[in-house]
Amino acid sequence: MKGFWRTVLAVVFGMFLYSLLMWIFWILILVNISMMSTFSPPKIKEGSVLVLKLNKPIQDKVVLEPGALGALNGQKNPLGLNDIVKAIQYASTNPMIKGILLDTRFVMADWSQTEEIRQALEEFRQSGKFIVAFSDFYNSKNYYLSTVANKIYIVPTGTFQWKGLGTEIFFYKKLFSKLGIEPILIRHGKYKSAGEPFVRDSISQPNRQQLQLLLKRIWNQVVTAVSQSRNLDEKSLNNLASNLAIRVSSDAQKYGLVDGQIYYDQLLDTLKELAGLLPAQKLHLLSLSDYIQNIQKIKITPSPNKIAIIYAQGQIVDAKTGLANNEIVASQLTKLLRKARKNSSIKAVVLRVNSPGGSALAAEEIWREAKLLAETKPLIVSMGGLAASGGYYISSAADKIVADSMTITGSIGVFGLLFNAQNLIQNKIGITHSIVATNRNAYFNPVTNGLTPEQREYIKVQIDTIYQTFLRRVAEGRRMTVAQVDSIAQGRVWSAIDAKKIGLVDTLGNLQTAIDLAVEQSGVLEYQIVEYPRTKTLLEVLLNPGNLTQVLFKKHFDSEIYQQLQYIESLVKQNTQSKIYTLFPFKLKIF
Repeated sequence: MKGFWRTVLAVVFGMFLYSLLMWIFWILILVNISMMSTFSPPKIKEGSVLVLKLNKPIQDKVVLEPGALGALNGQKNPLGLNDIVKAIQYASTNPMIKGILLDTRFVMADWSQTEEIRQALEEFRQSGKFIVAFSDFYNSKNYYLSTVANKIYIVPTGTFQWKGLGTEIFFYKKLFSKLGIEPILIRHGKYKSAGEPFVRDSISQPNRQQLQLLLKRIWNQVVTAVSQSRNLDEKSLNNLASNLAIRVSSDAQKYGLVDGQIYYDQLLDTLKELAGLLPAQKLHLLSLSDYIQNIQKIKITPSPNKIAIIYAQGQIVDAKTGLANNEIVASQLTKLLRKARKNSSIKAVVLRVNSPGGSALAAEEIWREAKLLAETKPLIVSMGGLAASGGYYISSAADKIVADSMTITGSIGVFGLLFNAQNLIQNKIGITHSIVATNRNAYFNPVTNGLTPEQREYIKVQIDTIYQTFLRRVAEGRRMTVAQVDSIAQGRVWSAIDAKKIGLVDTLGNLQTAIDLAVEQSGVLEYQIVEYPRTKTLLEVLLNPGNLTQVLFKKHFDSEIYQQLQYIESLVKQNTQSKIYTLFPFKLKIF
């Protein structure tokens, strides 16, 4: 009996100790929240230089407050493109800030984000203040950004890569064959290459054709910008790239791509001189994050007229499956659009789309709410880096579509991707199964049984129906015939420049271009910008158990193959639910 009571007491004590430790954990978290909320950024001092580092993930808008993730799991806190552009704009009128140091040693912006930041920096230069670019490594993207600067410097032992643009696609047909899994791809659109990595060993000719043109468009913009900024001949720049003529930092200076080779301490002396400081005076380097926090404390005069910017970034899903920063959840976005429609103080809406697409059903739900909004007040779409497939679907209801010149869009097509693992399950693992049903096709599961011709046709009809609906939505929004849309659709990916030529885009420009259009169509003279969704606090994140689990235990990998496998995993998980997708073909990285 004594042994029994010892066990009971031990269990009770263990539960008490566990509860105590959990309370301590939460108290520490809340103390951390309190410290973060009371933190005041350093004051801006006379003769400051704003340091623009883009070495963190960049989202169009950060939905989670700065530090909400990184405070717990060591992640780099993301930067908001809207905050970066605003910081540059404010710096141009701030007399305390003399110039900008563009530190491009590691740029995580995509091409479209890079373009918008470059445009903001061009406007900054018009204020008469200086921009100095500095790095120990230059590639096509960060050099393109750097050419906006008055002076470009490289570390003497640095690396300069000027060789054109390329991308790499991984194919998994042999991998699935070894595993005993047969991918089943049913699609509409000869360019809809979403399933190619699963059913082919190499790239198809239509896919190669569209990617070649896409890369060419971006590269031509880079070469033109470099030519104008550095006063260099475009043909010579292409020859330098083709011949790999820039091999060391001295080559970059020799051919006029940079202004000099200096170390960081020499850079500081250069900045001090440009800022007009005496040798004895101290140079104040102001970090981008500190300046953004300073700006956020500026009170904005409220106005009865509001222009709403609603951010839609990430893959389109029916229901939330992770942190809201990376997904467009249909129910959440439709709610925001509905509120904007019914809010009389909101005179116009800019829908900022940066999405590869996703669930066809979710895209249709969002399109419906966007169309109702457009019938009530001006709706302008601003396309970010990627507004393709379902991303274009939800954009098609807008009055006007504005896209950055580096935007990738189009991909108007539909596909279904299923996986037949019958060989793996039965022959390699040794699991068998039986089906009981009332009718011949009452129950069919492609994972365990594959598809009969009749069942494949059943799914194909659904895909064709959704494709025809997609065409009608675009035709109605773009004031074209269905046949005209079909001729430029077929899942084909377009650069924004080509999309404008064929009528999928109205205007080339950035988010501000879209805001200006919205203001013009609304007819208001004075207005206030409001942004949705609102930023979530760390406490709100922690109160969601699913978010807490991700934050605390998520592992981070940088390998390209791992990221591709994650993409496969997400497709497999989603397609086991027999969904049909309007999704961008693959994870595209341009180097």
